[in-house]
Amino acid sequence: MPEFDLRYQRLETLAQFQHAVIQVVASARLTLDLFDPDLTETGLESVQGVTALRGFLLGSRAARWRVVLREASYFNQRAVRLQNLLREFSHAIEIRQLPSETPGCAEAYVYNDSGICLYRPHSAHARAFLTLDERSRMQDLRGRFSELVAVSAVCASPTALGL
Repeated sequence: MPEFDLRYQRLETLAQFQHAVIQVVASARLTLDLFDPDLTETGLESVQGVTALRGFLLGSRAARWRVVLREASYFNQRAVRLQNLLREFSHAIEIRQLPSETPGCAEAYVYNDSGICLYRPHSAHARAFLTLDERSRMQDLRGRFSELVAVSAVCASPTALGL
């Protein structure tokens, strides 16, 4: 019988991916970084997703969730639960958007300070890889995420504007 590496899992369906996103969120202690095209396929707008995020953010006053998106219209127009979470935890959540001319970046990923990384090589496909305590992948994603943060701009405000 073949041996399985429990620190590495290949995911093939969107449901598996969404379950893994929530697993990464639930296991975070202080930091959670996410890069995604628009958050529509992460499952974070679901009741389970928001519950996991709220639990993470309530776990420590130092908890921080940073998001970089290619397109923020879904978050700003339809993600009501996540918008409410941003209002409740405005000190701990940062939502950013890349400039439209930013090349490449077809991937999507989320990682936390516990060493858990979820990586989709191409965001248009469900296939993803969940790694537990793989420091080299974590360092690589952290470096790429820092580069994305540097070229992106805050795109979501905790306050509603208008008349």
